[in-house]
Amino acid sequence: MAVRARVALLLAILGVLACPVRGADYSDNEARVLILGGGAAGLQAARTLHDAGVDDFIIIEAADRVGGRVANTQFANMNVELGPTWALPEVSRTVDLVRQLNLSHRASDYDSLVFRADNGADVTDQTDPLYEVFGPAKEKLGLLRDQMKADSDIPDMSQRSALRVGGWIPDTALHRAIEWFDFDITFGDTPETTSTKETEFIGEEYWMTDARGLKEIFGAVAGFLDAPEYANHTRLNQDVASIDYQNDISVVVTTRDGTRYIGEYVLVTFSLGVLQHDLVDFVPDLPEWKDVEINKFQMTAYTLVYLSFPSKFWGDEEWILHPSDRRGYYPGFFNFQAAGFYPNGTPLLLALITGDEARRVEAQPSADTKAEIEAVLRGMYGDAIPQADGILVTDWNQNPYTKGAFSNFPVEVTTECFDKLQSRVHRVFFGGEATSYGYFGTVDGGLRSGEREADKILECMEDFKACPIAVTQSLECEEAGSSANGLRLNAFLANIMLGLILIMLYV
Repeated sequence: MAVRARVALLLAILGVLACPVRGADYSDNEARVLILGGGAAGLQAARTLHDAGVDDFIIIEAADRVGGRVANTQFANMNVELGPTWALPEVSRTVDLVRQLNLSHRASDYDSLVFRADNGADVTDQTDPLYEVFGPAKEKLGLLRDQMKADSDIPDMSQRSALRVGGWIPDTALHRAIEWFDFDITFGDTPETTSTKETEFIGEEYWMTDARGLKEIFGAVAGFLDAPEYANHTRLNQDVASIDYQNDISVVVTTRDGTRYIGEYVLVTFSLGVLQHDLVDFVPDLPEWKDVEINKFQMTAYTLVYLSFPSKFWGDEEWILHPSDRRGYYPGFFNFQAAGFYPNGTPLLLALITGDEARRVEAQPSADTKAEIEAVLRGMYGDAIPQADGILVTDWNQNPYTKGAFSNFPVEVTTECFDKLQSRVHRVFFGGEATSYGYFGTVDGGLRSGEREADKILECMEDFKACPIAVTQSLECEEAGSSANGLRLNAFLANIMLGLILIMLYV
């Protein structure tokens, strides 16, 4: 055998022996796909790859659990949700999974409500004439939205502008309470910041009452990861510090403890808030067209404050609204003792707080929050009410792994630019609920984005040259739905034009 042939054979044998074996221990830090983040998007991406026969992946998660912003905990002898309290939208895989798994839930009854003023008066009847104005204003917003979607030449406007067009001017505390209960509680921010064109009213919202919590759906999504042979496919407590994608054939991910992971493809499913706060170093920096689109989007602050009491002093309505001269100041409470929920459980109220007030509440000691809420409730129900004997405050805005609760679609993000938010940069792909058009801000958006990006990666594995990417890699935007197919079409047309020019020159 010739020397070169022998050397080639030896190198081939050594190459085979050196290849990491993807077995039950799966102990190395190299994989074909690195999935950064073990929330809804990351888990669904793993499932999509697995179903396609690709198990060569590692999920890298900063927290000590998977599930992302879907989590629950024990409080006042109950399991309570820390993230999404509702399964929504009504038509979604999330709701389908809740039903398939027989997880108990109940449709929220937004007509079961009471408005109580700071002087203790029940002012619910005073809202009737205001709702007669508010209802048509919402309908006008819907009509404007439909016109914008039908004609891309009609510019977007904020929900505030659309409501004004409809005749709604919220100039009293009661006006603002009505508006908060319809808009802020849904979108996580004020109508001033939210796009009319992308406003969706999502039908029934199902409050999770099952002790197992909404996170139980992830067993159906990615339960295969619990099998022994996948024990090391998920790496917990691994906080990503940097993503180095300057190599043509691989990406290096380094965590804050110095661990290095190497993959052909990387799927980033971090919260948009993490990317906006530059908590992960991209090497090289993300291109301007990508960075600008990331920072245009809005990450909301949405805080849940659970309070337990020794006795119930409020009524039986599901929702208690607090009109205040200070917008968003403890504007609404959910009553856990309402019919169909936990009427015989520990007396428990949940304060829902959004926007700047949520940011303020999360930044202060919980004792201060408790005192503020007790003062509000004394104004609403009298000085004789008992003090709260327990408090739990969520902290998604302060959490370094989330930096916010969920995304919201602002006016400055156009439908035509949205492809760039979803687009890969070289071998780095981007998922997460914020990248899911029409489903942003929901668990369902996370699931959809994980499947979408995993499908892209599978396509790129077949032919990287045909790998989908945003057509316009600049601050300008193409029509919505542009993709690598459009890029190839443009190149094809350019070649035809060049051919015609050459023919004209030589004829």
